[in-house]
Amino acid sequence: MQPSQSQPAPLIEEPPPNRPTTPAPTKKPTATKSPSPTPTKKPSRAVPGTHPAPEARILGGPQDPPTQDDPTRSPRKLPKPPPTASLAPSTLALGTTRSGTFRLACTGTCQVVSATGSPGITVSGTRVTVSAPTSQPGCASSTENGTVTISWTGTTTGDGRTSAGTTTASGALTLRVTWTVEADRGYWVATGPVSHVGDRQGFWINCPS
Repeated sequence: MQPSQSQPAPLIEEPPPNRPTTPAPTKKPTATKSPSPTPTKKPSRAVPGTHPAPEARILGGPQDPPTQDDPTRSPRKLPKPPPTASLAPSTLALGTTRSGTFRLACTGTCQVVSATGSPGITVSGTRVTVSAPTSQPGCASSTENGTVTISWTGTTTGDGRTSAGTTTASGALTLRVTWTVEADRGYWVATGPVSHVGDRQGFWINCPS
């Protein structure tokens, strides 16, 4: 019997030698940029005498007190000045007449309380009458005078928009009155012959000089 042929030993694969393996490059996570904060505007300081900027009002910054120009603030209504009165005319010149009138001018509403005349002058309302004669014996006309004292009272009332209330006042005014008294020379008394027309000697009976 032939000896059996030996079988070749099976090949044993050896593991490959340990080689350093380079890891595959990995991507680093990209950092996400956070949005930069929006800068906050600081409230601007208001210049004295001016209104603060709109940002200051929104952010609750200091505000100026309201001024008179602020439409939300009602202006203070002041009373009107007291009334004043005057006479027109300031002097009543009657001339050869014996009666005349005057008028009371006023900055508000005024009225005459009383009026008293000096001797020879009477007053009724705003009419003045003189009792002096229109003429008197003499050589020349003359001008005489007297006075009328007028007491008045008046008020001024606010218009409700820029003024309010009522102010009263009273007083006395003096009206000077003048009138003319004409000369009554009477009749002519002749004392000599007349040499030519317009030339004669004599005098007026009420004016001997």
